[in-house]
Amino acid sequence: MIALTRIGAVPGAVQMQMQMQMQMQDHVVGPGPTRVVRDEGNPRALQILAEVFELRPHFEWRGLGFISQSALRLRPEFADFDAELRYAVPGVRVADPKACQCGEVLKGVIKPWECKVFGTACTPETPIGTCMVSSEGACAAYYNFGRLHREVAVTLGRSR
Repeated sequence: MIALTRIGAVPGAVQMQMQMQMQMQDHVVGPGPTRVVRDEGNPRALQILAEVFELRPHFEWRGLGFISQSALRLRPEFADFDAELRYAVPGVRVADPKACQCGEVLKGVIKPWECKVFGTACTPETPIGTCMVSSEGACAAYYNFGRLHREVAVTLGRSR
């Protein structure tokens, strides 16, 4: 197994490693060098985050539902900077349309191309669900960069 973590500062090393991985059909992206990122993270940054934010007891994620202890909010002493409080943001619940399967995509239950509306009724130009709205969404990324038509993608998805 060839991992990108072994790459030094040699020009072209990344391209060479990727070519070797492609030839060996071993596609691996590893963590960055340990001299840059430590297992315990950045202690000062974690301290600042802990001073400013706290865990919410529960939060509703679109497509996933309520997940306990999964989101942050500003601590009370930073309430003057909290847009939710300052602008009285209503707790609007926006459900994805029934045909949309973003929740299953986000959970890894299905691949984007396995959604019933992917690439047909749901495209970046006419998004139905959250996964297609943003260019960073899983479905939009598959649509824009996968270069696969739905029929081909479904065939590939079944063969793996």
